[in-house]
Amino acid sequence: MTAKDNLPDFSDLFLDYIENGVQEALERIDPDPNVPQSDEDRERALYVLIYAVNKPQLSEYTRKLLLLMAPRLERSGYTRDWILVLKKGFELYKKNRDNSTAELALHLGIYYQQAGDYSRAGCLFHTSSEIYCEISNSVLEARSLNREAYVACLQQMYQKAYQHVNKALSLLDRQEKECSASYQVLGELAMAERKFAKAEEFFTESLKGRQVHNDIQSIAYSLRDIGNALLRQNKYVEAANLYEQSIGFLQQTNNLVQLAVVRMNLGVVYLLLKQPHRAVEYFQSAERTLQECQDIHHLAMLFLNKGIAYRDMHEWDSAESAIKSSISYWKEMCNPPNLINAMYELGTTMIRNNRISEGHYVLSDALELLPQIVDDNTKNFHAKNIRFELESLPKMDLLK
Repeated sequence: MTAKDNLPDFSDLFLDYIENGVQEALERIDPDPNVPQSDEDRERALYVLIYAVNKPQLSEYTRKLLLLMAPRLERSGYTRDWILVLKKGFELYKKNRDNSTAELALHLGIYYQQAGDYSRAGCLFHTSSEIYCEISNSVLEARSLNREAYVACLQQMYQKAYQHVNKALSLLDRQEKECSASYQVLGELAMAERKFAKAEEFFTESLKGRQVHNDIQSIAYSLRDIGNALLRQNKYVEAANLYEQSIGFLQQTNNLVQLAVVRMNLGVVYLLLKQPHRAVEYFQSAERTLQECQDIHHLAMLFLNKGIAYRDMHEWDSAESAIKSSISYWKEMCNPPNLINAMYELGTTMIRNNRISEGHYVLSDALELLPQIVDDNTKNFHAKNIRFELESLPKMDLLK
């Protein structure tokens, strides 16, 4: 017998170590996702999951830990390592087509939605809803359908979005909490169609249902949404009050991502109230979180509004740089309405900075993209703004 034969089986020892780590991480997680988790516990869970997802023997524990961590990641922000673990977990379990697979598909879809990959997000939400349909869980099927509807809305696929959200409502008893999510989606569709008062009605209906169920995080979302609808109706003070209330609820659940989003929205209020310096403070406080969690969708909004604030402060280079970043993000997400809006703001910024010919070209390019907008109200709104700006320009020989 050699010395090597006396050595313990280190592979078994390592497996025991990882199993103990997963179990310990499970014990340290409160079942209530609204209870904040410490950075230390989150990092410890990530550490053991990096190894556990590669150990089929630990699949039962690993799957449970992944499902407990997923909603917490949505709030604290997805990092690169977490996404790799989530993807690996989904690939590991997707053949099962059970509740766990559907749930992981949903959360992976949420990540891709934040990252601006709407097509992939929609596919994952569809997979999730299909599996829930197969296992006859109508409430969770409706939840995935609502997610799929919202992503379709972001892609200007409004008819498809209405189909999904109406199907979700058909699956639900009107007392179900998920009905509030359906009303939220209907509100987002009304916002996309520039029917802001109607959107406010849907968001208010959503809030009422969430208050009945005392769902703190969802109440915060509804307050944010109503604030957005009021903002578009030029009710700035009322919007700011709702944003402040939303922040109070979000702080209770330690939802860092949505805290950043609502703070950005507050910055927009101050921008519209002609307080650009204060607006920039809010934008900068939100930017770091949105960058860390790769929330491309909201970063595109943030950079556009920050650019407008810099423009109002006559900091022209900073303004153009920020708006160009927004344009890059909207191009990446293939979002024509917001891309055209950002190009309009860049063109007007250049014109105000006495770079008239460059601004003219940007506005003309934006005008050519208008046929890509599906909704007529939105298309006409942007067309009117762009043409007014172009017609206000002095006659010039743009070939010089």
